Amino acid sequence: MIEEKNSAGIKIARWGFAGTIVAAFVAAILNPDWIPFLQETAITETPTVMIDEVVFPQPTARPVKVDGERILPGEDWQSGCISSESWQVFSTEEGFLPSVEEECYNLIEHGVFASDGYLSFVKSKVRHPIIYGLTTEIFTNANVSVSLDINHIENAEVWVGIADSQNTWNGVYLVTKAGDNLSIRNVVNNLPVHTNRKYHAMEASGHYDFQFEIVGNQWDVSYDDSPANMFSSIELSFSPRYLFIGYRAYPENGLTGNIDVKISNLTIEDRK
Repeated sequence: MIEEKNSAGIKIARWGFAGTIVAAFVAAILNPDWIPFLQETAITETPTVMIDEVVFPQPTARPVKVDGERILPGEDWQSGCISSESWQVFSTEEGFLPSVEEECYNLIEHGVFASDGYLSFVKSKVRHPIIYGLTTEIFTNANVSVSLDINHIENAEVWVGIADSQNTWNGVYLVTKAGDNLSIRNVVNNLPVHTNRKYHAMEASGHYDFQFEIVGNQWDVSYDDSPANMFSSIELSFSPRYLFIGYRAYPENGLTGNIDVKISNLTIEDRK
């Protein structure tokens, strides 16, 4: 349950059927298990774990600038804003055009909003494969830290990583999936590629503090300030680089995608 002041309760539900070959093709691309192209795509009414009714915040005023300069990515969340000056929105939704109010994105209907320093992904009953994310350019050599809190996640994933563009999904990502290991996934030509890089770190509390160190073409990932990296060094062969924070929902086997997570404590520092 997420509660915010001065807000009205909105319970979001999207219903539909993926009964065409086109929808099956999209599902095949986005499903991590690579669903065959001609599999049965009719969605049946089977029980699923539901997210509690969510009270969403009203869009707030633009974030305060310091000395006329744009605020840093993540600082905008303190004022309940996703700054259109600090972030660009990425989505696989056809024809998607984000709404901007007072220099803040209004993405509530897509399950993305900011409040009290948190960036939240809250979406239930997702019936079609979809990705929503925020991107911001980072330094070639950078230290990035970010916290993740998982309340509920089902047929969905959180993707945090390094993209090679703000207009595609291509890049390398740390992926968090319910009841599974954390893993590194590559995306090439907007298609996810399976890797054998997995790390068992599913905390009962659902809280993680990740640290990224990017030096040259090397990306190292650790969490909870551990002196040991979670994976062997990950190669980044592209520049410029963009931090990507988002979620991916992939309904399957008659079950919808459901997600309720928070991102916070984002810092991006230039290693110089």
